[in-house]
Amino acid sequence: MKNDDSFCNSKKAFIDFLKVDSLISITGQKLTFKRTQKSKPLITVKFRVETDNIPSNKERYFLIVLENTKEDLVGEFSEVGNKIKEICKRINPESTVINVLWDDIGRHYAYLAYPLINDVENVMRKLISKFMLINVGMDWSKKTMHPDLA
Repeated sequence: MKNDDSFCNSKKAFIDFLKVDSLISITGQKLTFKRTQKSKPLITVKFRVETDNIPSNKERYFLIVLENTKEDLVGEFSEVGNKIKEICKRINPESTVINVLWDDIGRHYAYLAYPLINDVENVMRKLISKFMLINVGMDWSKKTMHPDLA
């Protein structure tokens, strides 16, 4: 974000800014999130913030690290990440840029999805091979494939 004034220009100010949202509480290196003001805490995660200036561009960056060790709370952990991004955009909506450097949530869902993708791929391969064999013949791959591709 641009670093041209005193608003949210330090680690403490940034953490205090996050605390303005009543669904989030931060104590030391723990961040607790709940869905509504009256609900019980949904998840507590490890939390760390690093910040520094980029003098050449008159910008400041905040590196936010959230860590969840409970695999059964991956959906709730995703909600926390989305909430933090939503709050950060409010610092300066026109110039704040959010970059995700590492996302194990996507990796988790990719591992869950791969067996399904692999099954679909194999069924499609079987369907195409059967169709080509019936409609073109046994030499369908030789007849239809470009020699350079083979």
